[in-house]
Amino acid sequence: MGINLQRQLRASRDNPDVAVVAVCAHEFGHIVQYRHRLIERVNAGQPTVKRSELQADYFAGFYAGLRKKERPSYPAAVVAVTQGEFGDTNFKNRTHHGTEAERANAVVRGFDAAFREGKSLNQAIEESTNYVLTL
Repeated sequence: MGINLQRQLRASRDNPDVAVVAVCAHEFGHIVQYRHRLIERVNAGQPTVKRSELQADYFAGFYAGLRKKERPSYPAAVVAVTQGEFGDTNFKNRTHHGTEAERANAVVRGFDAAFREGKSLNQAIEESTNYVLTL
């Protein structure tokens, strides 16, 4: 995370600390992908990295769901808003991450997996992989 992005996130009106955590959780989602060799699988045959980016958003939501279970006052919705704000419409660009709605929806799916459904990380890995493969 660069200093400019960190400044932008810290300038958020609502819960800037959670906005920073949202981006960090997304990046840690990429670590999960690398450790489980998911990047190549979910991006296979795709012109963009959208699927792997949305899976990382799912993992950010999963983290938010775990935090919300531990601390009911945790403002988990900030994670979906933060990731959604980074959505784009550069559909033909290799670095396309997904639209605002796609990114927010991926976060919500991950949140539900942890908070509402009580899924384990292994179950979330399987579910998120199946989810992004349908996109």
